[in-house]
Amino acid sequence: MKSFTQNHLVTGLILIVFGIVLLIRPGSTLDIVCKIVGAAVLIAGIVGVAEGLAGKRKDPAAVANFAGNVAAVIIGILLIACSGLIVSILPFVMGILMVIYSAVEIFSALKADGGIQTGRLVMSVIELIIGILIMANPFQTVTLLIRVLGIGIIFSGVTQIMNKN
Repeated sequence: MKSFTQNHLVTGLILIVFGIVLLIRPGSTLDIVCKIVGAAVLIAGIVGVAEGLAGKRKDPAAVANFAGNVAAVIIGILLIACSGLIVSILPFVMGILMVIYSAVEIFSALKADGGIQTGRLVMSVIELIIGILIMANPFQTVTLLIRVLGIGIIFSGVTQIMNKN
């Protein structure tokens, strides 16, 4: 039981520290996460390329797998080398995707069988507005989102410590 309590305490403290880092340094945290993801993708791609080169299979699936692993290596390098650029354009791209998706949903809600689906329409309009707001100020939106996430993680850490039994 003592080990379980210590695990809750350690987990809670780690969550609190991570949440504080997200609150204080949201931009650099995203950059670091992008580089970590890039490193993971790069390593997985390198391992896959090595396995493909060592393998005896020549079927189309093996060739496609090898090509996918080469692409993973390139994507991993780009994520590491261009993390700042990726972090800066990703919110804008997400905003565009939200606007497109919500426009399709609005149209679908208006043309649904059985009449207009009001709940779906309202949620789609809200999503459209959020997408436009993200596109209008992408970096500040992501910074705010990361800070809100940090607050949630801090709350989670405090809850872990308080519920250690």
